Amino acid sequence: MFSFVVGDTTGRALGTLDALVEQVVWRKNGVGQVTARVPRRDVAKYGDLLRFGAAALLQFDNGLPDWGGILDTPRQWEDGTISINGYSGERLLALRQTGRSEVYMGASAGKIFRDVIVNANNTAPTGLEVGSVWYGGELYDQDYHYKELLAVANELVEFTGGDFFVTPSLVNGRITFTAHFAQRRGRDHTNLSLVDGRNVTKASLNEQGTIINLWHVAGSGNTWGASRPVADRSNLSSMGQYRRREGSSINSSVSSTAVLGALGDQLLAGSAEPVRALTLEVLNSFPARFSEYDVGDSLEAYVPRFGFDGFTGRVQVFGREYMPQAGVCNLLVGETE
Repeated sequence: MFSFVVGDTTGRALGTLDALVEQVVWRKNGVGQVTARVPRRDVAKYGDLLRFGAAALLQFDNGLPDWGGILDTPRQWEDGTISINGYSGERLLALRQTGRSEVYMGASAGKIFRDVIVNANNTAPTGLEVGSVWYGGELYDQDYHYKELLAVANELVEFTGGDFFVTPSLVNGRITFTAHFAQRRGRDHTNLSLVDGRNVTKASLNEQGTIINLWHVAGSGNTWGASRPVADRSNLSSMGQYRRREGSSINSSVSSTAVLGALGDQLLAGSAEPVRALTLEVLNSFPARFSEYDVGDSLEAYVPRFGFDGFTGRVQVFGREYMPQAGVCNLLVGETE
C-alpha cells in the first residue's frame, strides 16, 4: 500500500489521490518518473490536485524510500480515466537556468552546485533547498550563460565522478525537496545479495557500450598549437584485448591540465571495458529486501545462467522501477569493484 499526497506549487499539501499507480522509477543522476491513472468520475474532486507543476509525494509501506517530484505533461484523457505523469525532484533543476553570466574561478564542483541553486532561488524560488554537499576534489573555472541547472549538475558529475540527487519529505503539511551533491551516492553492503532463483525472478544481461581505450582530452584555446592544454589517458590492457580505440573530448571552459587529466581518467574508467549491465526483476525478500538498499548502493549479485562463466560479482544499483500491481521491482545494475 502507499499514499499519494499532492500539494500546490509551493509544496503545501492539498490532499491525496485515489490513483492506480502503474510504475514508480528512481534513477541515479537523473530524473525518475511515476505514471498513474485517475478515474474521470472524480475529475471535479481532483481538478486542483492535477495541475501541472503540483508537488507530489508517494510514501510506501513495503520499505521503499519516499518518491517525490512534480506532476507535468503529458496528460491523457481517455474513456473512464485520466493518465498522469510525475517526475522526480531532479526535474526542478531542469526548469531553471543560470543567470546571464555566472563565473566561477577556482571553485569545487560542490560549491558550483550549491551556488547555482542559491543564485536561482535568489531570483525566484526553485522549490529546492540545498542539503549535504561534498566540497572536495579538483577546482574548476566555469562560465555559465543561461545554462539549465540540470545540465550543470550532469556536467559536474562528468567532471568528478560524483553524484547529485534530490530527496523529498513531508514536514508540517508541506512537501519539500532537498538537493545533494556527494562524492558518491550510496553504501556498500556486504551482507545483502541478489540471487537468481531466490529474490531474483527474471534476469537479462546486456554487454554494451562504445569501447575507447585512449582518450585525448583538450582544454580551452582558439588554436591547436602547443599552448592549448591536452591530456592523454590510455589503458594498455584494453588495447591488447580489443584493439587500440581512440576518442576525444573538448572542454572549452577548462584550462588546467590536471583537471583535463582527471576528466580523462573518468572517461577511461567508463569506456576501457564493455559495460555488463543486468536487468533484474526482484522480490521484497531475503537476502535483500527493498528497505535494505537504495539507488547508488552496491551489493553482490549471483546470476549463473548468463555470460560465458556466469555472472557473479558486485553490482551498483543505477535505477529502480517499482511495479505496484505485481509487487516487484525491476533493477538496472552494473558491475562495480
